[in-house]
Amino acid sequence: MTAAQPGINLPDTDMTAAEQCGSRRHHLVVVHQCYLDGMLAGKKRVECRLSRLRKPPWQEVAPGDLLWLKPPSRPICALAVVGNCHYRTLDGDATLASVVAPFKQAIAVDDKFFHEAESWARFVSLIELKQVMALAPMRALKRDQRAWVVLDGPVRPGMRIESKHGSE
Repeated sequence: MTAAQPGINLPDTDMTAAEQCGSRRHHLVVVHQCYLDGMLAGKKRVECRLSRLRKPPWQEVAPGDLLWLKPPSRPICALAVVGNCHYRTLDGDATLASVVAPFKQAIAVDDKFFHEAESWARFVSLIELKQVMALAPMRALKRDQRAWVVLDGPVRPGMRIESKHGSE
């Protein structure tokens, strides 16, 4: 199912000219059910991804992109439209706590999450969610451990999920 198919209404007024020309990207995002529930309820409005290395979603996501959301080992069950994106490298002056502070309530995770990540996180991706909607469960074939996959196009039922960038 894509944004152009019946049942998913993405208002054209929210799209930039680039998005209307078809340049939006698609991402498969594995997210724990408790966070997915928060997204669908409108309580979790920012997805925060931390990493030690430069890997997706770091600088791979832009406003208007579509996030196909699924819990681990489960079918895709939600779709989100990306709002603003914020990327930050943690170096000398920037601490994880200072970078996430303005977004902390919208990220909607326990403080313990950030405290434990402070020692290893180097790259911070903060992705605002403009619109999140539930979908009928849709199976896709993904057999690796990646929690974020940049796709070549929209998800189709039964499609094999492979990274746009090889084996990241």
